[in-house]
Amino acid sequence: MRVIIPCAGKGTRLKPLTDTTPKILLKVAGKPVLGHILDWLVRRHISEVILVSPPGEMGDDIYGYALKYGGDRYRFSDVRQAAPEGQGHAIWLGLKCTQPADPVLIINGDSIPYEADATYFWILNFGDGVLPDTSILGVHMVDDCREHSEVKWNENWYLSSIVEKPENPTSNYSTSGVYYFRESRLLYDALDFVIRDNKRINGEFNLTSAIQDLQAHGERFRIEILTTLDTGSFEGLDKAEGYFGEEKQ
Repeated sequence: MRVIIPCAGKGTRLKPLTDTTPKILLKVAGKPVLGHILDWLVRRHISEVILVSPPGEMGDDIYGYALKYGGDRYRFSDVRQAAPEGQGHAIWLGLKCTQPADPVLIINGDSIPYEADATYFWILNFGDGVLPDTSILGVHMVDDCREHSEVKWNENWYLSSIVEKPENPTSNYSTSGVYYFRESRLLYDALDFVIRDNKRINGEFNLTSAIQDLQAHGERFRIEILTTLDTGSFEGLDKAEGYFGEEKQ
């Protein structure tokens, strides 16, 4: 199974730190965020990690760190997003490195999963290497879905609706930045449609739009609880520092 990590975002909420350092290389408990993500992937039957990073020196730094830290464990592909077109566009670029029928795992570059919640997510229970036959969304609770995507599901734990940054949310559950798609081609085609149709949210192409399109065409998404640490803000970095700092003691 291949993993795509979109990490080309500018990290505007973390300036001035991100003026010189990509946010995925900011340190948490002495280790870059990317290192924590790669550690989490160790037992997940991963054949390749696809990094979608910014052009230039920052992209070089991300790829260089990945090879140095995880080159003995993973094969890496280096994909560059020339312009900041959003998460959906970055994933679309990364999917060009996958095989159409193969499953793909996506982890946001500013999301570190909690090891404590690992047993609840199907992706983490593949000791025998058997993959699920349904796509999966990791979700967790947030303070305010108006700053995230609101997720709702039915009594059988399948997605019923997903809305990006709703004005009047009625739920506190959002995507946690970890997604499993049973076939790369399904997601690629959905994102390709979003991009060709120029369906932007706040000026960017978003993964939520592709998930909505897939659901409208019959794809089912299993909901699994998987809490992640959002390191895309100073508050999130502090929380992650506290969590991993305590782990080291």
